[in-house]
Amino acid sequence: MNGCTSDPPQISAHKSCPDAKITVTATKQVDFTFARALGINTGTVSAQASAAVAAISSFQGAAPLSIPNQDFTFNTRYILKQGSNSPEPSPLGPGTYGALSLGGSGASKYESNLKYGYDGKLTVGDEIDTETGNMSNPTKRAIDWRISQCEHSPACSPACYEPGCPKILIIPVYEPVNIEDGQVKRIKIAGFAAFLVERVTGQGNENYIEGYFIRLAVDGDSVSGAIDCGVKGVKLVQ
Repeated sequence: MNGCTSDPPQISAHKSCPDAKITVTATKQVDFTFARALGINTGTVSAQASAAVAAISSFQGAAPLSIPNQDFTFNTRYILKQGSNSPEPSPLGPGTYGALSLGGSGASKYESNLKYGYDGKLTVGDEIDTETGNMSNPTKRAIDWRISQCEHSPACSPACYEPGCPKILIIPVYEPVNIEDGQVKRIKIAGFAAFLVERVTGQGNENYIEGYFIRLAVDGDSVSGAIDCGVKGVKLVQ
């Protein structure tokens, strides 16, 4: 085996900012066997790898809800989906309450996407139609189901949560594209945010989804320079 010993290698790590790149270098001194004939008795073998952490640029499994691009305050309670009687106007305008049309329109498709996540991939720059209507019963059924699927002990909360928990929604962060009569008809995806659902309340016009925006690492394409809304991906770059 060319005289290699079982001594462990020396490993060092370096974190660079602002790109949030971590570089790990491993070096090891080895004794040569065959190279001794050339007068070379020992040498250093090294290997290096770098992983970059960046905001994700695409994601498969997003929830059919949206939030306007903004400076997020993490671990503070938000109302993600408003009811039609909400004292605060909907960011998407009258008759729309944050829902997106992903892979088709209608309450049944919306409920399936909210319950299981949209099976297609969404990418920063994609333009998506909004979905009109309150859809309170589909919202309540889907969110109640997600909450019931959290079997972690203690239950996931902003202080302690398991990545991949059904209570966590990955949602598009948007910029409005097409506005008609004060209603946003189409949005462009600017990034992705993670929302930990706490509860779904009310029926009919008083239906709300409440929870917290959190920071999360997920499986998804990432790119340097993407808008950071708290959801990041990790990839090898060297």
